[in-house]
Amino acid sequence: PVWGLQKSKANDELNNSDTIATNNSLKKKTFAEYLKEAEKNGEKAGEKAERIKAIQNMIDLEIPKEKILKKYSPEEYQEAEALLMATV
Repeated sequence: PVWGLQKSKANDELNNSDTIATNNSLKKKTFAEYLKEAEKNGEKAGEKAERIKAIQNMIDLEIPKEKILKKYSPEEYQEAEALLMATV
């Protein structure tokens, strides 16, 4: 029984040291890093919106779906189509 208590305490100490090591290795983001990440995410969202708008324009111009799917993904096509239906 005493040995079991010692083993348990050793495991607790090991777990605590792992937690401390993990917390020390966490990097705090600077404002500049946060801003750069936000800009990157914003650019991705803007690019996606542009692609969806382009697909909507092609659908409006009656370009066949098969031709659109040569350049764009089926998911993008479906999203553009759904947005067009929602505005009708």
